[in-house]
Amino acid sequence: MSDLFTTTDLIGAIRTIKVPDTFFMSTFFDADPFLSDKEEIAFDEVLEDLPVMAPFVSPLVSAKPQAKSGFKTKTFTPAYVKPMDVLRPGDGFRRMAGEAINGALSPEARIQRKALELLGRQKRQIAARWEWMAAHAVLNGKVTVAGEDYPAVEVDFGRDAALTFDVSGVTAKKWVTTTNDIKGQIEEWSEILLTKSGYAGTDLILTKKAWAALKANEGFGKDLDRRRGVDNVPLVTPRKPMSGVTWKGQWGEFDLWLYTGTQREQDGTLVSVMVDGEVALVARPMEPRGGLAGIKAFGAIQDLDNFVPTDMFPKEWTKPDPSARFLMTQSAPLMIPGRPNASMKVKAVA
Repeated sequence: MSDLFTTTDLIGAIRTIKVPDTFFMSTFFDADPFLSDKEEIAFDEVLEDLPVMAPFVSPLVSAKPQAKSGFKTKTFTPAYVKPMDVLRPGDGFRRMAGEAINGALSPEARIQRKALELLGRQKRQIAARWEWMAAHAVLNGKVTVAGEDYPAVEVDFGRDAALTFDVSGVTAKKWVTTTNDIKGQIEEWSEILLTKSGYAGTDLILTKKAWAALKANEGFGKDLDRRRGVDNVPLVTPRKPMSGVTWKGQWGEFDLWLYTGTQREQDGTLVSVMVDGEVALVARPMEPRGGLAGIKAFGAIQDLDNFVPTDMFPKEWTKPDPSARFLMTQSAPLMIPGRPNASMKVKAVA
């Protein structure tokens, strides 16, 4: 059997395969991707986010050169994600799920369909890893990349350390006390983001314990009571469904999200990027390069069959003895918060 698909066929096929919308990627990393033509990815850490006002001077006084805004350029060679699957001759002779009992497909047709199924699974696996990286970048301002034959490396995007803190043990601030002013806290947090990044918070992401505490809060309940029976409350269009998250509505200027997302590691373990009891406040990029300004960046794929910058590169090859066909998709991702100080994470419930 000759090659099932050319490289062009595979690239075209993987582009048409749909994967579920994921919350962090869809919400905070919606700009066009950056595709590097080099193995490493370079990004700038801007040391001055807010603009300095132009000074008043006499029209008769010569202008003076300004001090330049500082930044540091960091480079990172991303780890690869490259799931691989093997097709064997027996896959062509076994009936596929959904096929007629007596088998209506030819062996070659079964192999082709199986290859496309595996390609779709590989794309979903890679998309899950992208979402994991995006979530860590948003929640923590850094991500630790580690894997087989890849020593652990922490990529720190330079978020202010004061944007990660714990109020779960502070008497006047902990969320389990129903009389505490949670709304006042969140508004204070939004002001902190505004001061540090130039953008106020728009999206409040809650885990189960935090959402339960918010629902039980007296101030939150009073706000809901004031809305009941009022005809002039603006109609809010529900957000589109995304995996791992449920939109709970708007509270003042904030979109409320209940996050229950998990990812499955290679050993089958389910993991979550958020610990139950945590809350995150993020400034959504609702304008070009506004808010968090998430950037999907991809290093060049080091493969002799590909010299074009891309986010994902599928390929196949055949081994003659024992006969097998290998299918692999490669990606070298790094999700970068262009404005890392536009997000914060808080432990609200112990």
